[in-house]
Amino acid sequence: MVGLAALGASIGFVALVAVPDWRAGLTAAGPLPPSYANPVIGTDFADPSVLRAADGWYYAYSTEQLTVERMANIQVARSRDLVEWQLLADALPTKPAWAATTRDFWAPGAIEANGQTYLYFGALHDTRAGMC
Repeated sequence: MVGLAALGASIGFVALVAVPDWRAGLTAAGPLPPSYANPVIGTDFADPSVLRAADGWYYAYSTEQLTVERMANIQVARSRDLVEWQLLADALPTKPAWAATTRDFWAPGAIEANGQTYLYFGALHDTRAGMC
């Protein structure tokens, strides 16, 4: 019985010593994250999804958008820090044959697998018989 009490006191002592070290790690000063003000992408960038790619960049994909400069079927932007974004070329410059006449592409997403990036999205079929 005395042995268990001594063991309990030792465990309690270890826990008391470990807690201050753990808290000190959380409050240690470090570099501040970049500051930002919304929106971080200064255009209509609806239904976004973000992928952190193997190349270290974050890629954001968004619903189609008609702007003064261009029509983008699937908008794409990239960032190193999720604050500063660069708009890139259309991620879907050529429409699929089954949706060649529509302008309804939305809610895209992307995944990486086996060294490839796969893009998926909703679209209205040319026959207007349903969405794909």
